[in-house]
Amino acid sequence: MNWGGTANLTNGTGSGNDGESGGGIENHAGALNLTNVTVSGNSADFGGGIVTFGGTLNLNHVTVSGNSAIFGGGGIYSGGTLNLTNSTVSGNSGGADGGGILNWWGTANLPNATVSENAGRSGGGIANHAA
Repeated sequence: MNWGGTANLTNGTGSGNDGESGGGIENHAGALNLTNVTVSGNSADFGGGIVTFGGTLNLNHVTVSGNSAIFGGGGIYSGGTLNLTNSTVSGNSGGADGGGILNWWGTANLPNATVSENAGRSGGGIANHAA
């Protein structure tokens, strides 16, 4: 969990975890930079794979797959800024919104990203709840 600072993770894996929010990784108001990382097989109420509340997620060459959330953001729940570059979000499930990605009042940038085969009640791939 990152609370307001900057955290960098390169060439790693976060898998098989369970939490209330951010089953794999949780970020609060800081900058989280992931490069060449796989986040898979995690579960949570919100953000099965990754969750951020007001911070910035910079994901480069990241795979987010096979994660699940009871309410939303099976793969990623973003309440801040999401920069998903050259990355894949696939095979995640959100019980409510955003099987792959739930963008909650944030900004999502997805250059060269693949979002496929995710499931959710609304927004199977991406649910965008922005102003």
